[in-house]
Amino acid sequence: MSITPISYIQLSKSPPYNDHNHRRFWILALLAGTERAGINPMDIGQFNMLAYLANAVARCYDIEPLNPIVLKEKNGILYPKLIWDLDRLVGMGLVRVSNIVLTSQGETKSVSYGITNRGINSLKACTEVSEGLKNTAAALSSTAMAFCRTRNNIDIESLHSRDGNLADNRFSDGDVVDFGLWDLNNSTANSVDFVKENISPVLPGSISTAVNLYAQYLAFLTSESH
Repeated sequence: MSITPISYIQLSKSPPYNDHNHRRFWILALLAGTERAGINPMDIGQFNMLAYLANAVARCYDIEPLNPIVLKEKNGILYPKLIWDLDRLVGMGLVRVSNIVLTSQGETKSVSYGITNRGINSLKACTEVSEGLKNTAAALSSTAMAFCRTRNNIDIESLHSRDGNLADNRFSDGDVVDFGLWDLNNSTANSVDFVKENISPVLPGSISTAVNLYAQYLAFLTSESH
């Protein structure tokens, strides 16, 4: 059982962005990027932060964010629907689960996920359906690699202190941060755009370079605090 490329033909024309298949496509593309960066599997807490960053910078790559809304909480970022679909992908053999740690009450304390060879092949088949899906997968994998290649891990403290959206003093813990589909108030995307515009000379990969530099900026606070 896998995500069939045929299911993306209509999606590529008029994507239903809360559709299970589209979320699963995002998950596979992000995990493919972490795998290319040498992080396979990835802790679920880190994956949720990566998913946030991918949503926030999607506009920079000229793609629609999967979910432009996030709850600002000091304990971390959580996308319940993504976790639900991650577990479905495990059952489909496209993602593997490992490093499961349970509390004394039997609840999951931590867990890691990584893409399988079947997952990589399924993602590749889906990208062959349309240029739009191919570009989306490339953007997501590029963002994942930028997130993983920082010298220090990006953590929730650095996001709350430095990220354009989450560090905005308009939002307190418990507030919903809505950076909209193409919202000009998406300060994270605006920051990446500013970096891109100041890269000289302008190169074909300027967007990816800007996202990499932004990720390094986020992780820099982590290195200062240790």
